[in-house]
Amino acid sequence: MKLVAWDLGLPERYQKLFSYYFQDAQAIIFVIDSNDRDRIDDAAEELNKLLKEEQLKNAVLLVLANKKDQIGMSL
Repeated sequence: MKLVAWDLGLPERYQKLFSYYFQDAQAIIFVIDSNDRDRIDDAAEELNKLLKEEQLKNAVLLVLANKKDQIGMSL
């Protein structure tokens, strides 16, 4: 098994380059910081953009809600 991973949480000016990384992608692991409620709408918008990519139409999707143990806790 070969795993190639990218962190696509980059500024918008770099997002035009993302489609180069999508070629031959078989899966998407979309990690959400579930403790950051201020950015949940941004995360949903980014996920919707990914799902519209033609090159990702056959990719398997896993949405991972990270930091669920911290919801409602103040740090």
